[in-house]
Amino acid sequence: MIPPADAIAAADVFLGLIDAEAPGLVLDFHLVGSAVLDDWRPGTSDVDFLAVTAQPLSDLQREAITAALLAYNRLPGRPAIEGEWMTAGDLTRPPATNPGVIALRTLDLHGYAVRGARPAEIWRDEAAVRAAILDNLDTYWTAWLRRARRLLTPLGIMMLDGWAPAWGVLGVARLAYSLETGDIISKTGAGRWALGRFPRHRRILAEVLRLRTGEGEPGYRGRFPRKREALAAMAEIMAACRKS
Repeated sequence: MIPPADAIAAADVFLGLIDAEAPGLVLDFHLVGSAVLDDWRPGTSDVDFLAVTAQPLSDLQREAITAALLAYNRLPGRPAIEGEWMTAGDLTRPPATNPGVIALRTLDLHGYAVRGARPAEIWRDEAAVRAAILDNLDTYWTAWLRRARRLLTPLGIMMLDGWAPAWGVLGVARLAYSLETGDIISKTGAGRWALGRFPRHRRILAEVLRLRTGEGEPGYRGRFPRKREALAAMAEIMAACRKS
């Protein structure tokens, strides 16, 4: 799909700043996040990218990237931007990090070239993708759920607000979808998929989708019942991930 115009425009601005700081550094520049997963939210979504260079980044080039990013962040009204940096050769090799694995998988299935063209060859390893997802589940999300269950922690308190329940439930739903299908999906898409996959939690799934999209009516009168059901949904979805 063609990403929203404002996501492409933000990428173009960032590329212009990079080109000014380090001419010729970026060979190809691909969008790989919500902008290509049909879940772009103006004002809230980040621009996720995978940038391709000829050689590994030198210290001077990293400094140039930092300078470009600082200049970009000073511009008013621009979405946040973040991403992975790889060489052309890296695109055909196992990535060193879990984010790199997911970025390459997203590039392979859904990526959009703002500069350059789709790579002729992209690393593919279904087992490695599953391993990266499960590692993310066992590290980031397991610790996240543990903190969220405690009331007197910052995250436990944030679970009474709107952001944290949506982030948690939809975040683990994305993992479940990818483990079961091999595809990469947005948070909103994962929530809609999970409505059918986890019918016992339809109420909280509908609520976190409402919190993310702003569509529909509130499904809860109190914040504590919503938090309780969000935590229960996360636990069941994470258990399903481990069984898949």
